[in-house]
Amino acid sequence: MPEDELDGIVIDEELARKTPCTCYKVTLPDGREVLLCWSKGVIGMLSKDQIEKYCPEKIIKNAPEKLRKRIEKFYRAAVETAGLPLRERLTRLRELLKSD
Repeated sequence: MPEDELDGIVIDEELARKTPCTCYKVTLPDGREVLLCWSKGVIGMLSKDQIEKYCPEKIIKNAPEKLRKRIEKFYRAAVETAGLPLRERLTRLRELLKSD
């Protein structure tokens, strides 16, 4: 698993393996398309490895506009604050994510 990726918390592995995943397709500002997936039996979004393991079938939807805008805002804030010392970065991220 890449360093910057977190796993969802598996609470029922059998259910997670048997049921389809629901995924939102999101295009990032840099043009990359990503899937944000979740599954019954797992708390939180799935990592890429978990998608392969727990998604025998994917129900893919376009991300709602509000979610798409929030992800875009966070992405731009992350790019803008890259390389800052941690405390300074977190402070700046809070400022950027609060503003409209």
